Amino acid sequence: MVDKTSPIPFYLQLAGHIREEIENEKRLPGDLIPSERELSDAYDISRMTARQAITLLVNEGYVSRKRGKGTFVQGKQFSKTLSGVKSFTEEMQERGLSLRNELISYNKEPASAKIASELKLEKDRNVHRLERLRIVGDDVLAIETTYFPISLFPQWSEAYVESSLYDFIENTCHLRIDHARQEIEAAIAGSDIAAKLNIKKGDPLLVITRITFREDQTPVEWTKTILKGDQYKFIADMKRRG
Repeated sequence: MVDKTSPIPFYLQLAGHIREEIENEKRLPGDLIPSERELSDAYDISRMTARQAITLLVNEGYVSRKRGKGTFVQGKQFSKTLSGVKSFTEEMQERGLSLRNELISYNKEPASAKIASELKLEKDRNVHRLERLRIVGDDVLAIETTYFPISLFPQWSEAYVESSLYDFIENTCHLRIDHARQEIEAAIAGSDIAAKLNIKKGDPLLVITRITFREDQTPVEWTKTILKGDQYKFIADMKRRG
């Protein structure tokens, strides 16, 4: 309970109580946290105080808000080492998770100047543009947008949406992926992205842009992956001297 004689702010006491329950596994990943009104009634505090406590726990990564559903105990973060070239599907399979894809849109369209430059194509050469949600269970983990040349992959169709693109490239088209260049940056969710990821506008994001190459330096795909900022972390092993 909240000790109203304590100098510790009420919202910190409440956040500490819920945090302790999560750490002691009294509240498990996926459990619904009481609403602000319920916390207000249970602890005899204002709804503003309850909101401050929940916001603190969200920022600490203990809970996450899902629009229209409530606030839930956050599951374990996904970690990724910054070495090797693996597809999103391969990463989830290594964790024993079943990944499914939900198609947002698919088009054949002329490459923009940026995409043409990244894929080393002449401007306006046609590319496949694929946008899909990457989902584990009921949780939308990422929005992924991929461009890849029609000249290299004329046989690609929507029938391959549920497949790993890397599997398609290497096992259907028999082209070997050799290396990739990747950039990672932080961003804030706008209204459209927030709706697709079931998060709030303004929530943190991680944006990964990757270009994958064959051994002869030919680019085979350009992908932008937008991840929830509280569900993913990256690990890099570094040496001071070679």
